[in-house]
Amino acid sequence: MGTTDSVEMTDTLGSMADQKEQESNAYTQLKHRAIGLLSRREYSRTELSRKLNTVALDVSDELRYQLSETVLDDLIELGYQSDLRFASGFVRYKAQSGNGPLKISKELMYKGVDRKLLDIVIEEEQIDFFEIAADLMVRKYSLEKLSDYSNYQKAFRYMANRGFSTDQIKYAKAALFGEE
Repeated sequence: MGTTDSVEMTDTLGSMADQKEQESNAYTQLKHRAIGLLSRREYSRTELSRKLNTVALDVSDELRYQLSETVLDDLIELGYQSDLRFASGFVRYKAQSGNGPLKISKELMYKGVDRKLLDIVIEEEQIDFFEIAADLMVRKYSLEKLSDYSNYQKAFRYMANRGFSTDQIKYAKAALFGEE
């Protein structure tokens, strides 16, 4: 083996070591960023992935994506990130704010949470969207106001925009008028 061969091998080993160190540093930066974000509030895996993929690193986009997925897998394994925990808190908050299941489902889908998870959370939390719709209708409208058909249509659209189904809105109207 000649001197030039050993120099090339040393350079190759050195560049591989530099690359491994760079990957390790990038992984550490991503993990610290993710933990920092999770320390403030819950995030879905998709949201966290979006945020981690915007972090400026000295690696290729493909490697950043691979490292961020590895970080997310590690955080899930450690229990730091959970889509179920995120969805549970999100659904509770939105339901208490007077939003219906259709709107909540749409927002959760945008945040990358599966519809099945929403159904599980609603069942576990025992959220009654019929009662939430009735409470919102009672707080927002009076009997006299809803006696007029055009005002009822406005109320119906308002409730539908809040994410309540037709059955939930009809139930709310019946509750307001004291019908069974």
